[in-house]
Amino acid sequence: MFVVSIPLFTACSQTSSSAVATAKPPTAPLKLTIEAKEFSFTPAQPAVRVGQTVEILLMNSGVVVHDFTIEKIALHEEAVSKGDEHDMDTGHASDAGEEDLAVHVAAEAGHTGTVMFTPSEAGTYEIYCTVAGHRQSGMTGRLIVTAP
Repeated sequence: MFVVSIPLFTACSQTSSSAVATAKPPTAPLKLTIEAKEFSFTPAQPAVRVGQTVEILLMNSGVVVHDFTIEKIALHEEAVSKGDEHDMDTGHASDAGEEDLAVHVAAEAGHTGTVMFTPSEAGTYEIYCTVAGHRQSGMTGRLIVTAP
């Protein structure tokens, strides 16, 4: 009986460890730093993949408030942002309110903000600053989302 119990224990142990070995670890978000200043984003064309959670750190090295906005993009879930608030009614370059923007985070001069989101469709999406006059002054770029 002692001999029979050792192989059963070994078999259970092997099954358990192989199941753990094949489990996928959770994927950490892709962290991208975007510098905002008068009147540009650097990098201006970041690239990510469909299904990849992205965390944008908006670093404002300019002298006025700037934001990072993607008005239309398909997302797995609603974007989550942390940063400075600015008055969208007086500083907004389009008719859309903040609630109509798929991805948006603002940062005062010398500050940072973050936004996290997961794109669900491949494509090229315009990024821009919503502060009045900034988009028209060339503060735009493109987020390139590729298939996995």
